[in-house]
Amino acid sequence: MGIARLAIVDVKEGHQPCFSENEDLISVFNGEIYNFRELRELLLKKGHFLPSNSDSELIPHLYEEFGEEFPKKLQGMFAIALYVKSQEKLFLIRDRLGKKPIWFSNQDESLYFCSELKGLFSLGVKKSFDTSILNEYLSNGYVNAPRSPFKNVEQVKPGSIVRFHNGSTTSVSYWRPEDIPEDPISWNDAIEKGEELIKSAVRERLFSERPLGVFLSGGVDSALVAAMAVQELGQLETFSIGFDESEYDESNYAHEISQFLKTKHHSKIVTPNPLLILEEITKMLDLPFADSSIIPSFILSKFAREKVVVALSGDGGDEAFGGYDRYRANHYLSYLNPAIRLNPLKSLSSKLNAESRKGKFLRGLIQSDSYLRYLELQANVPWQTVAKLTKSKFVIDDAVAFLDLSSSRPSSDIRSMQILDLKGYLPGDLLYKVDITSMANGLEVRSPLLDFRVVEFGLSLPEKYKVNPKLNKLLLREILKKYIPEKMINRPKKGFAIPRASWIRGELRPLIMETLVTNHAWLNVHLDQKEISRIVKRHMDGINHDATIWSLLMLELWAQKWLCD
Repeated sequence: MGIARLAIVDVKEGHQPCFSENEDLISVFNGEIYNFRELRELLLKKGHFLPSNSDSELIPHLYEEFGEEFPKKLQGMFAIALYVKSQEKLFLIRDRLGKKPIWFSNQDESLYFCSELKGLFSLGVKKSFDTSILNEYLSNGYVNAPRSPFKNVEQVKPGSIVRFHNGSTTSVSYWRPEDIPEDPISWNDAIEKGEELIKSAVRERLFSERPLGVFLSGGVDSALVAAMAVQELGQLETFSIGFDESEYDESNYAHEISQFLKTKHHSKIVTPNPLLILEEITKMLDLPFADSSIIPSFILSKFAREKVVVALSGDGGDEAFGGYDRYRANHYLSYLNPAIRLNPLKSLSSKLNAESRKGKFLRGLIQSDSYLRYLELQANVPWQTVAKLTKSKFVIDDAVAFLDLSSSRPSSDIRSMQILDLKGYLPGDLLYKVDITSMANGLEVRSPLLDFRVVEFGLSLPEKYKVNPKLNKLLLREILKKYIPEKMINRPKKGFAIPRASWIRGELRPLIMETLVTNHAWLNVHLDQKEISRIVKRHMDGINHDATIWSLLMLELWAQKWLCD
């Protein structure tokens, strides 16, 4: 076992691997355990010898006390490998929300594991591409746990433990969002409880022996985290970036909030060279990934790392408290289901560009099933485009099969959407993006709104505390009013995006033509080359297909790096 450590807590003494007193238990650990001080006191009272002040050394001792139940004691983000020598048994453990990844491969009764796929390849794991992930990758923009792009490699699912013993692996979940009960709490009690939970989560994540700051985008989630952090620390450094194009720039909002909170704000308007930044991003990615917001995430992490080693973010507010516009759209469209089943707009939807905002909305509108409508609204590449590209019949039910919701369909539409995102989009897209871009820059990102107690609270709330026809995240907005003026709260959200469509027609056009519209592309073996060429031509002629083209480009660049050697 080995680890490349970004030292945050007990920088001098927190070495790994860690051992139990008799050295029968050995562990390595990536992440942070925020309640380690309370756990340390508990273990000391029970007679354990703990020579350092690190969180990592607690793991073997916690297993001694609580066995396989010990992950339930942890508050934080973690990927853990724990080996029991006397039993020749290995445990791989991933945190509840999936902030920290673990990949593994069972070959010839030997288990290889690592935080990154490239680590497995360096150990000699063979790269055998799994063509069955193409539909999933194109429709989602990522690959969900436990799957991977390779036939012989898996991910540990969020909230799960993988046991390896006698040459075989078994997996068991210790936390699932669908098991969280709904709570008929009053509005005032919800405000009080929510504020206290979030404030506690922020406070726990401020402990660091290295310089610390906060990502401040100007939105509700990051503003709340920054405001509570300022209340705790008094002085705080905040960071934001923006682009020249006003459509993709929220830095003025961040600056306004930072002035009110009196933070030491660092802001940067960036004009990246698309070719150079794409080359840098491609070097990091060891699995296909189509979310282009990885570019501003990387730039922000790099910018913040110039000043701090730890940064708090507002990630998780949308999933926990109902923040996405598609939640509201799906929820209120459900009242029209009887009329929608008559398909009055089916012919119109087929005439619109399926990738446009209007086309995406109409694709969702003609679905009378809430699950399928939601999947249409959040789809990366339209399903009909996926079917044409992969030359296969794309089965919609397959899109949710990996989420394992068949045994427990939640009663609330919004709650259902939250659970879908917590099990798929959050760990597969958002958390992967944050982890890989921050770690590449030697920065640790902590997300108070992804404290599992905060997430459980958000899931348990009645729908009316989450969205109404005009606004989302109603409870978070109400809490934030205690910290900043209301006029800074209810503003349109721009998101963390790049001018992707214009980049493809401009600076990236030569790369697109050379990479995708060629007889030598790796994609030609697996996808319909004529359909790719048609999509590229339509985009260059002014009809936006940038989501599809970007997805294809990232898949081709990934394949060239990892499959064509």
